[in-house]
Amino acid sequence: MVSAGFPSNRIDEAWPEVLPPRLAEFLAYWRSKCGPDGSPPFKSAIDPIEIPQLLAGVGIIQMHPQPGAAPRYRYRLLGTDHYTANGAEHTGLYLDTLHTQEEMARVKVLYAELLAGNQPHYWRRAAADPNLRHTGFSRILAPLRDADGRPGFLLGYWLWEHLRPY
Repeated sequence: MVSAGFPSNRIDEAWPEVLPPRLAEFLAYWRSKCGPDGSPPFKSAIDPIEIPQLLAGVGIIQMHPQPGAAPRYRYRLLGTDHYTANGAEHTGLYLDTLHTQEEMARVKVLYAELLAGNQPHYWRRAAADPNLRHTGFSRILAPLRDADGRPGFLLGYWLWEHLRPY
């Protein structure tokens, strides 16, 4: 399913038959932290020391509930490949300050579904601008629980295609 702001020729949500090695490694790591019943791991269970080879592409997105409104989402942590790909540091910024309203409409629905469930999500997005430092990316987002056991974070790994340094 693809909605306004995400043209179908730019987003593919079908899991590939074989994940690229880094995405497969990330997914295996997340699954290794899940509860015995398959419940998402606690954020505190994620230890960067265990995945140093993945850190450049890792990101954590935090949900911020808004009384009487839809939650906002903030990049809590983004690895260095995100800076290289975007030419700017987005750690600490709210997604709605960086993306269009159409994109955020899709993102809010997707993130709410991810946080309500126990399953990771894959998509590949082609870059729209040939002047970017990449040609697109594949990424997996997976839910994490907060200290009280509530869904509150998304852990992700972005695999940037043809990433060129500045």
